[in-house]
Amino acid sequence: MLLYFFVFSFLSQKVFAADIQLFVARDTTTLAVTLESSYAQLIGKNFSHKKLLEIQKKFQETYDPFQIDPKVFCKITKRKLAPSDSNMHLTITYHCKNFENLKNISLNLFQDFPLVKKALVQLVTDENRYLYELNPKRNQFLTPLH
Repeated sequence: MLLYFFVFSFLSQKVFAADIQLFVARDTTTLAVTLESSYAQLIGKNFSHKKLLEIQKKFQETYDPFQIDPKVFCKITKRKLAPSDSNMHLTITYHCKNFENLKNISLNLFQDFPLVKKALVQLVTDENRYLYELNPKRNQFLTPLH
């Protein structure tokens, strides 16, 4: 399934315009997320090397772009930030114990990065694909069981 996810994300990269693109793959216990954006979209007009390093460190070490219901018991098991001075390519893998409790996921990016006005989320499950357009007022997407 993860191979399908990466092929789907590669083919879909240029189709839709958004400040942030998220590619989410879900199977029985794993949630794999790839987040793509330009650093300028996150930092804004006051772009500096210092701010770039701060954001890279934040995303590489501690930042979680999602708010997931604690009843689902998701834990980040892997995090990788591809090195670049202009575009962010962050991959996060979550291991979750109770996916049956996962109804929706909230995106924290809008409150943490006010310049972000639109995010596209492509969710791939074992059986379907879903596309969600999020914004600061609508920052959640559904996570069907299949």
